Amino acid sequence: MMHKQAQQLALRKQALLVKIQAQRQLLSLQKSELSGSLNLAAVSQKLGLNLFSRAKDHPLLTATLAAGLVLLRPRRVLSIAKTALQAWMIWREIRPPSSASSKDVPSA
Repeated sequence: MMHKQAQQLALRKQALLVKIQAQRQLLSLQKSELSGSLNLAAVSQKLGLNLFSRAKDHPLLTATLAAGLVLLRPRRVLSIAKTALQAWMIWREIRPPSSASSKDVPSA
């Protein structure tokens, strides 16, 4: 009887060890996928900020390019503008609060 229980416990232990190993491998895969997504997001943010600063530095060129896009592809521009507006609204909702916003600072 004791021998049978010992065998069952040993089998149960082995099954749990296999399950643990599978969970560790799954976690490792999920971690690498998430890491890749976060890296892509960081690169995209850096590119977006770079493009925005260039657009601020060259407003006439930016306006000319925007007007050309509107004339060539008006539906596509509207679709992109709608998506950008939605992304901006989502960003406003989830961004961390700034320590001192312009509303909080009293005017002199």
